[in-house]
Amino acid sequence: MDDKKKPEGGLPSGAKSNGVEDDSSIEVPNPLVKEKEARLRKAELYENLSLALMHHPAARCLPPFPAKYHVNEVSPGVRQIVMEGEDGVCKIVPDSHVVQALLSYCHRDLLSFPDYCFTHSEVSATACFWRDYAHPIAKPAAVKWASDEGLTFRRLPWNRMNDQPTPLFDELMGRTSNALALCYFIGSLFDPGADRQQYVWMRGDGQDGKSSLARFIRRVFGNSVAFEHPPSPAREHFWVYNLLNKRLVVFPDCNAVGFPVSGLFKSLTGDDPVRVEEKGQPAFTAELEAKFMFLSNDAPRIESGKADMRRIILCEMAQIKGEPDPGYEEALWREGGAFLSKCIDLYERDVGRGRRIPVDTEQAEDLAAANEEPYEEFIERYLDLEMPTEAEGKTEGQRWHVRGTEMQRLMKEWSREKKDHSRLKKYLDRAHGIRRKTIKTPTGWSGKAYVGCLRKQQV
Repeated sequence: MDDKKKPEGGLPSGAKSNGVEDDSSIEVPNPLVKEKEARLRKAELYENLSLALMHHPAARCLPPFPAKYHVNEVSPGVRQIVMEGEDGVCKIVPDSHVVQALLSYCHRDLLSFPDYCFTHSEVSATACFWRDYAHPIAKPAAVKWASDEGLTFRRLPWNRMNDQPTPLFDELMGRTSNALALCYFIGSLFDPGADRQQYVWMRGDGQDGKSSLARFIRRVFGNSVAFEHPPSPAREHFWVYNLLNKRLVVFPDCNAVGFPVSGLFKSLTGDDPVRVEEKGQPAFTAELEAKFMFLSNDAPRIESGKADMRRIILCEMAQIKGEPDPGYEEALWREGGAFLSKCIDLYERDVGRGRRIPVDTEQAEDLAAANEEPYEEFIERYLDLEMPTEAEGKTEGQRWHVRGTEMQRLMKEWSREKKDHSRLKKYLDRAHGIRRKTIKTPTGWSGKAYVGCLRKQQV
């Protein structure tokens, strides 16, 4: 009897081994396949919850989510969560807000859906999944009128109106210098394409209405306005994060009179993206939309250079006559819709998108001249700017300079403050062309010197 030939790789079909029937035809569960299926199912649940967050029709199998969320991309790869409220009014919320809302939703509204009994870590993963993959929306408008459609950070209680009386605002503006430019500025806040380089500095001695105007603006812009104080150098990179999604930044009771001419402020009002960093998160760059307003009892420290003159809208406010009215601010608010409409009408008629607001600079020029008097006193005391006859035709390195060490000594004699020295150097360069250079004299001396002047007793 011929032996059956065993096929290679195992027993023939139906054969027994040690009395056990061959079970090779039975499908053995593969743990890797099960794990993959579980991951796919979990991703499907994450996606369904993500659709519920946005009230998407595809999530209709789930109960309605109690709030509606969107994602806005402030910079490539950097996203913020926008919660949409009643009448399309939005606000920015942190990731933790969405996580908590999802937890409550799963444990309260999805009790009859056992697949959605998520742990805190699973809910956090769902929130991250949604934030990273949801299609971003356009950024909501800073402010809209009552009947305007679309998402916004602030919806006004009025519609735009024409030619309504505003006696209180007229009185306030009648006590304010550059009042027309101030109205242009307020109107420009409603234009996303308005020039951002100009800022308002409102100065008054008190009981003049500037704080009431600031509080009115706060009520108008809601979440789109920030009240801030100039940061210390150590906080600058974190502080800028607070300005994202703001249309106006107000500095109340500001005594940092030199901040508007600082490098940081000029970068904030420029056209280039700025560096932004949230604590504990990677830094990124973003474009700001904010314009700036300062309220102060003091005058700003500006100089007569074109850059300062074309950027400032200086508004001096006189005091209100008579006793303060406790109902003054509510009365201003009742005129708010008409006043804002006037400001927008003036801006659209006389300025237009992207154009610089025309300003009367006479007060600013007088202020700059007063600020520069100490620099001129320094020049009068220590320097001669008239080129002597024997220096004519000779190189700057031969006769027409003051050595750097000597100039530093004179500056210290004039003022102990290093900030004063820095401002003086800028003024000497801008106003008189006196610049610090490396030179070499015929006698063999070389080094840093201020070229374009002489020490007075040397003449």
